[in-house]
Amino acid sequence: MGEEKRVEEMYGQPAETTLRWPTNPPVRRYQLAADALLLGSVALAAFAFVQSRPHLLLGSATGVAMAFLLQRWEQRLGEQVAAERERICRELGCVVMGMTHQAGGIPYMKTYLRPSQPVVLGLSETHLTIYLDDPLRVYVTIPFGDVLRIFTGLPAEADAVWDEDNLDVELSSPADSLSVVARLGGTKAYRLVFHKFETGMSAHDWYERIKARLAA
Repeated sequence: MGEEKRVEEMYGQPAETTLRWPTNPPVRRYQLAADALLLGSVALAAFAFVQSRPHLLLGSATGVAMAFLLQRWEQRLGEQVAAERERICRELGCVVMGMTHQAGGIPYMKTYLRPSQPVVLGLSETHLTIYLDDPLRVYVTIPFGDVLRIFTGLPAEADAVWDEDNLDVELSSPADSLSVVARLGGTKAYRLVFHKFETGMSAHDWYERIKARLAA
């Protein structure tokens, strides 16, 4: 309730009227469960054969069927999430979107972004947008003309072309971090740092996509 009230105060609209970025289904969990069912079914079938207990084959067949249904359910959930994400991208005018974590950037963002809070990046034909999630709402829009530099990994000290660089957390994997250096709301240049990208999109993937849009 407190979060909904805050969103209403910040954006002048009820939280339930805005979009939410759907998360990927827990693929590893489903896969482990399906693998366990298949392994148990094979073991049961072998036991039934050695002990000449054909009635146990029914239980083995049931386990195989359940494993198949579990994998099919996982696939269906993935398809539903992909379709919903495509719909949201179209509605927001983005070429690609994806969840990541904010590790550092604009000082005033700390008012609402706790350290390493999940955010959603949205890349359109003309700009990069940072969305706060659940519900999705625009927090920072960066026109391509304001982007000075993008890179992955740790910067060389000689390449520091920004005025402020505030990391709120220690990067667990610096090589898989994305930095966007841009002028925001004035003459100062800020380095915004993102890490912990969701499955399917790495810092390098985002770097290549943004770089392609900047060059277009």
